[in-house]
Amino acid sequence: MTTAYPAALDQFSNPSGTDPNNSAAVRHSTQHANANDAIEALQAKVGIDDSAVATSIDKRLADVETVADDATADLISHSAAPDPHPAYMLADQHAAQHTALGFVITDARDQGSVIYAAAGRTGLTFSGGANTPTLADSADGLQVTTPVGAYAEVTLPQFATPRLISEQWYLEVWCSDWSAVSSMAMYLGSVSNFATSWTRTFNANNSDKTGETAMVGTGTRRLHSDFASHATLGSPDKATTMLQYHKLRITPMAGRQATVSIKKVVFDILDSPSISITFDDGYQTIIDNALPVLVARGLRGSACIIPGKIGTSSRFASVASWLNWIAAGNECIGHGPNFSEDNLTDAGTIAGAVADMNFGRNFLVQNGLAVNGSENVYCWPQGIYTFAGDKRDPGLRDAVRAAGDVGSRGTEFSYFNSLLAGEYPKCLATPIFGWVKSVPDEPGNITTLLAKIDEICDTKKSGTLMFHDVEASPDNGNNITLANFTTLMDRIALRVAQGRCINPLYSQQIKWA
Repeated sequence: MTTAYPAALDQFSNPSGTDPNNSAAVRHSTQHANANDAIEALQAKVGIDDSAVATSIDKRLADVETVADDATADLISHSAAPDPHPAYMLADQHAAQHTALGFVITDARDQGSVIYAAAGRTGLTFSGGANTPTLADSADGLQVTTPVGAYAEVTLPQFATPRLISEQWYLEVWCSDWSAVSSMAMYLGSVSNFATSWTRTFNANNSDKTGETAMVGTGTRRLHSDFASHATLGSPDKATTMLQYHKLRITPMAGRQATVSIKKVVFDILDSPSISITFDDGYQTIIDNALPVLVARGLRGSACIIPGKIGTSSRFASVASWLNWIAAGNECIGHGPNFSEDNLTDAGTIAGAVADMNFGRNFLVQNGLAVNGSENVYCWPQGIYTFAGDKRDPGLRDAVRAAGDVGSRGTEFSYFNSLLAGEYPKCLATPIFGWVKSVPDEPGNITTLLAKIDEICDTKKSGTLMFHDVEASPDNGNNITLANFTTLMDRIALRVAQGRCINPLYSQQIKWA
């Protein structure tokens, strides 16, 4: 019989074990003919790979997946400024599809709960003897003045209700001259003598993860801590130790007296987890090797290119290549230096450094590489954002801010919270949580970064990855193998698909705040 499928289901008669092959009721040849007809009908219905037949399952699934990808895209991008150039239509569409997520991100973040708000001196105690501070009430909070060259401690009122340590919290303080402050350490304890406690030290000199680039200049600073940044006294347990006490130790610079106003302490601030992917210098391998990996996984990256290097050798990608990079939904931001080999201090003056940065900004604009304000975001060469080796000197950051810089990436290692990262001057020295190098232990590096990606998702923080060359076999220690790069991108893509984090461009990540 001719198959009724797919309009209807066939009704076949099965032979018995005693029927001969030439049975008049169920002939063997007829059975094969019917089966062949049905198989061919099934194949036609399913369709071949990349079928163009509108009624085939293959074609219909492909159409559904395209719609699903567009719908997913609506949930992962955050900027929709139009670009008048037809060549950038894909990037524009990509951006326009995802406008709504910016509001979702903002709404998903949690401002936290206030543990202490400076209001009078009730419940306060403080260190005695040579370390006795001077206390005063001020419009900016509880004003604490240290002795000359000696720390002072203020024990804040006991918690109203005992509680566990917060995954993320911040201390809000005001100072008229941060250059007088060496460090501030918060103690969070279960007993009044802090024998069992966590300690978080904010080091104004900005040494590695304990540093706080915001402790410069004048004004209010919100000093952020994640749980991993704490040291311990005794043996506190994250799951069981109930906190009741907290105190702040303020240490001035040698021979100086520091005056700091404590405004508040806020626990339980939560970010919408985000991971931005950045590539420094502008190498051709980013286009050849990294871009296909990103595209295949629906991820996007920010290339920190050095305009002065473009065209100087085949190692650096061309303007045309970067236009293709942007058309795939990525961005270019400024990097440098353009007129030396090291960092902006080679310019000799702050004005010269700003001129170098402005050269890069103008290059991006003039060559169609500026998308959605990416020309106003910068990546510090070698992570150096101050002159004379003094990380507390705000001069260069003040100057680039005045020139239009809204956010800059540094090279110090940490996470951040987008609720706080946009504050000046912190927004002009945001950290990275990973830099992958092929030496001395790239596999160990990868294992560590995979764990950090998961930590960002689990503890609701944000972070930025930094790469240079992406090569099959790296030719120097600053680069990463393509295989390991793919492993990291697979993990990020998986967490994005699970709804556990988002993958913004760096310019979007810094602008949310």
